[in-house]
Amino acid sequence: MGARANVVLYNETKEEIEYSPVIYTHWGGGEMNNVVQTFIDMYHNDNSDTNMEPTMRREVERAFPVFTRLLENRQIKYQVFNFNDASDYMSETPKANDMPIIADDYGLYLINVETMTAHKSEFDWKRELA
Repeated sequence: MGARANVVLYNETKEEIEYSPVIYTHWGGGEMNNVVQTFIDMYHNDNSDTNMEPTMRREVERAFPVFTRLLENRQIKYQVFNFNDASDYMSETPKANDMPIIADDYGLYLINVETMTAHKSEFDWKRELA
């Protein structure tokens, strides 16, 4: 029982897909839609000079701490897990079942940091049990 959700930031290049570690929350999943939208809006509305504000660059390693700071500001407790199987997802993005920790309540939110778009994958118990 909980309100579990996973979040992964990613960026597609010509050669591969770069992924962040997996952000997992046990109780904050119910707020994740709002947090993800706030994060995306923050970047869409930003007009700062990224030479002076490198944290606003649309790169996985720079956007990751911005996202976790939003969670902290909302007092959403989270954990970070290595995504050891990320290299298995170079041609297509992973699904909720592919994460190193189960988040069956709210699934997986994948955020493309280049386009600042997000899509959600629901956990599929039938696939897990198959």
